[in-house]
Amino acid sequence: MSRQRNRSTGGDRINRARPVSFTFDGKTYTGYEGDTLASALLANGVTLVARSFKYHRPRGVFTCDPHEPNALVQLHSGARQEPNIAATMVELYDGLEAHSQNRWPSLRFDLLSVNQLFAPFFAAGFYYKTFKWPAKFWTRVYEPIIRRAAGMGRLSGEIDPASYEKTFHHCDIMVVGGGIAGIEAARSAAQTGARVTLIEEHAHLGGHDDDGLQQAITALQAMENVQILTRTMVFGWYDSMTFGAVEQVSDHLKTSETYQPRQRLWKIVAKQIVLATGAHERSLIFGNNDKPGVMLASAVERYIRDFGVRAGKRAVIFTTNNSTDGLPRLLRQAGIELAATVDARKGEEIVTVHGRTRVKAVTLRGPDGSTRKLPCDLVCVSGGWNPAVQLLAQRGQKPRWSEQLQAFLPQHMAGDDFLCTGSLAGLEHRDDCRMHADLTGQIAAQRIAANSPDVLTVYTSVLEAAEERTQNFAYFESTSGRSKKFVDLQHDVTESDIALATREGYRSVEHVKRYTTMGMATDQGKTSNVHGIAAMSKALDKPMGQVGTTGFRPPYRPVSLGVLAGRSRGKHWRPILRTPLHGWVENKDGVFIESGLWHRSQYFPQPGETMQQAINREVLAVRNAVGFCDVSTLGKIDLQGPDAAEFLNKVYSNGFAKLPVGKSRYGLMLREDGIVMDDGTVSRLAETHFFVTTTSAELESVLSHLEYCHQVLWPELDLVFADVGEDWAGIALAGPHARDVLSRIVDEMDTGNDALPFLAARTCTVLGGIPARLFRISFSGELAYEIYVPSRFGRTLAEALEQEGQEFGISPYGVEALDVLRIEKGHVSSELNKFTTANDLGLGTMMSTKKDYVGRALSNRPGLTDPNREVVVGLKPLDPSMGFRQGVHVIPKGAALAPQNDLGYVTSAAWSPTLERYIGIALVSNGRERLGEIVEIVDPLHKEKPVPAEIVSHHFYDPENERVRS
Repeated sequence: MSRQRNRSTGGDRINRARPVSFTFDGKTYTGYEGDTLASALLANGVTLVARSFKYHRPRGVFTCDPHEPNALVQLHSGARQEPNIAATMVELYDGLEAHSQNRWPSLRFDLLSVNQLFAPFFAAGFYYKTFKWPAKFWTRVYEPIIRRAAGMGRLSGEIDPASYEKTFHHCDIMVVGGGIAGIEAARSAAQTGARVTLIEEHAHLGGHDDDGLQQAITALQAMENVQILTRTMVFGWYDSMTFGAVEQVSDHLKTSETYQPRQRLWKIVAKQIVLATGAHERSLIFGNNDKPGVMLASAVERYIRDFGVRAGKRAVIFTTNNSTDGLPRLLRQAGIELAATVDARKGEEIVTVHGRTRVKAVTLRGPDGSTRKLPCDLVCVSGGWNPAVQLLAQRGQKPRWSEQLQAFLPQHMAGDDFLCTGSLAGLEHRDDCRMHADLTGQIAAQRIAANSPDVLTVYTSVLEAAEERTQNFAYFESTSGRSKKFVDLQHDVTESDIALATREGYRSVEHVKRYTTMGMATDQGKTSNVHGIAAMSKALDKPMGQVGTTGFRPPYRPVSLGVLAGRSRGKHWRPILRTPLHGWVENKDGVFIESGLWHRSQYFPQPGETMQQAINREVLAVRNAVGFCDVSTLGKIDLQGPDAAEFLNKVYSNGFAKLPVGKSRYGLMLREDGIVMDDGTVSRLAETHFFVTTTSAELESVLSHLEYCHQVLWPELDLVFADVGEDWAGIALAGPHARDVLSRIVDEMDTGNDALPFLAARTCTVLGGIPARLFRISFSGELAYEIYVPSRFGRTLAEALEQEGQEFGISPYGVEALDVLRIEKGHVSSELNKFTTANDLGLGTMMSTKKDYVGRALSNRPGLTDPNREVVVGLKPLDPSMGFRQGVHVIPKGAALAPQNDLGYVTSAAWSPTLERYIGIALVSNGRERLGEIVEIVDPLHKEKPVPAEIVSHHFYDPENERVRS
């Protein structure tokens, strides 16, 4: 166990009476309660904690904040393993297990650091230039290698055992940031009685400097109208003042003894938001500025003050501003020797850093150009401060460049529903922050109370005056030295990479970002973007403000996928729907397929059969004998009432007002914009009682549509309806011998063609008294019936059909055979794709001209009646043995494979054992005028040989409907 040789006096955040042990790369260390993993590693003298992404250069702790670019570790092991976690935000607890990542075989001896020798080949955009030849190597060689090299940590591949929660919250004012400004704004607003929520991503309020704030914090905690959320990060600003936040509930605990979730997702709706997100200290660019031991000056200060940790023994301060004025005294108090203070304002700079795995010395250049080498092991850098504009920029505001502050500020400091204050607003002095935050809280509260914000002019004048009297020094990088100067520490993006990108023609910061990967690391550019923009400004000879910034999108920081899912994972995320016949199908060794949430029987293989052989056998059984299929997945709606017929007449495009009792009718339902929503059947069981079926996929949308029509459009109509899908098991019985089998299971009922004609609907009993609903409906093109019985009798019905049908060669069939049968017959299914009209589908005659209905008016728009629209046709390959896939395209014969030659695409395709050939259904432009035309079926993705085919009617089988009426 290693001793903590780098502990100093002080440490406001740690409890020295509570030591804890933890492991890093298998070695045990000690720290104290209140430590972070980063502070504990530094206390134990561990400076090498990670390797960079591209060159595998050594990396050490750089910040004391969440946007740490270097010290990314892998926590825990087994199923709890989690990669890419900033060590600066990991609160220490006894038994914590952490590992370095992106190295092999070990952190200190990383063979992949050989990449540094090939740095000239890994310049900006090298992967765009390198992997072009030969083309076949991309999928077979290049892509697998790149994917294996991608990423830094590794997932376990096991199911995450942690639990997560979601919660909703409403407040009057949300204050983001628990530093000086955030606390003062929250206090000021809360004193008016407004409901205030204060959110801070660290474990404690106070920000970088909490001196004298404890009294204000205590007062806030005592207010009943104030809710304080620490360890909570607001990651996204969405529409209608809705925000996403993640609370670390038990990540800092070894075990959750009270069964707390690991994290909680907050969905917050606020009337006003006060942004007090502060500012991030900016580093400086010089040779080898990525070495362990180069740290932000504010981080060195906080490790001393908050954790009692010395980050080194002999330090050099490199600064451009006054925020480091108190650091020399703090270094001396901690026992750190100050070797030199290098002030860029005086013309001094660091040329380069020396050392292999950590800082050993620096080369300095004086105002006169002379250089000297100075031994040290710690470099404290401060290049100014970058206001944390990222959350506000998610709203669409592009930050503006301030020449006075030498920083990007919010374009607008106030809007109708937001206010900025503190360092985010460009305020650099503590008293200014407090005074302005107090005003900000007052204004937010006045807006809630609908009072005129009289102090808004004072609010803006404070910011304008502060900016005018500030003149920060413009310095970003050392002007001398030949060593690599790193802009993005995690992705190894150098100043020369950005210069190369601009020489190669990239002028937009968004393009340079993607070409070089600058700002695409886990910190999303918080430590690198401004320097990258400065490098572009220099290379393009363009002002910083004209270069601009990249866009900012949620999340503000990486968010666990588990917390976004919450409890909706596994079966809770995607529940499995099983039909009443599921167990029977399992006993028959049927193969299941996922169809939405349903697990449906795909096919029923016999011993030694392939899938295609089984499908062919099932199709031919239906065509030549009899088969039965589970159709319980169809949506089923029971609709009753005196006005039920009138209601159906309004929501379907074809007529239902005069549908006789005991009859079924195929119905077409349109959306209000005239596009087909769904098709199905409507059966009239009694004068005021209807049974409606929908497609399996559209039940919920149809139900929602019916509710809307009833409650909003025609609330005066007297009817009720309900989803009865779970109440009934459905089986389709189809084939020439279907009537023979049916007659053996129904009780005392004439099943002849005259007594039970096509589209008849009956209530009856089967198998000696089981209540049933019987409909003569066909989706297969054969004599067919749909039989519905209460769900608990579904298996009984299936077993009875199988037994009674043995004499006639009955066979169960799955959805694959069902699909082949409907393609042969020309029924539409996947052609209902949310874009097709009734006329596109060949169902134009179902659009009544004698009544009004939902979608009628807009269905006549010119765009929906254009003769060149893609309409349903059939495709027959000239060579019956040549097959094609669903989704491939249709072009004129001999035409080039180009977008302008695209006639349409294949929506359904299958081998037809009935016709002994491949057939398909397609949506083809002006297709009905092309019947008989020879076209080519092409696959742009697989570049296979075109399939010559003839455009024909999509009714391949029994176009006269003789068999369904037999």
